[in-house]
Amino acid sequence: MRATYGHTVEIELDLPSNDIPDSLYYPSDPAEAENLIEVGISPGDRSHVHLSASIRYAAEAGRVHHNDPAIIEVDTARMVASGETVWHAGVTVFLTDSVAGEYLSIVDEDDPELSLLRESWSEEE
Repeated sequence: MRATYGHTVEIELDLPSNDIPDSLYYPSDPAEAENLIEVGISPGDRSHVHLSASIRYAAEAGRVHHNDPAIIEVDTARMVASGETVWHAGVTVFLTDSVAGEYLSIVDEDDPELSLLRESWSEEE
């Protein structure tokens, strides 16, 4: 059996690293988002940092842990240009070893896509 996303088992990734979108997204506890911008994102108890292809996918992933996650945008174009590797691990999932704070920014609370998602969440409650 092979762990495609490399959650906890150390594997050598044989995944494509071309055609990476210019921006990817990461969900965060709103109380920790500013700190992540300063220190960057590390994989924690996983083997790699998991990034999402869109604000929507990141928000859905973040809702597992937070009712209203902050969404962090990752400037993957700059990361890749500086020599960092990002792998395409699934339809909407991308992996990297870590993300330095210089590539991160918090998606604005008023972002139209995020606002629509929040409206749909409030309707579910």
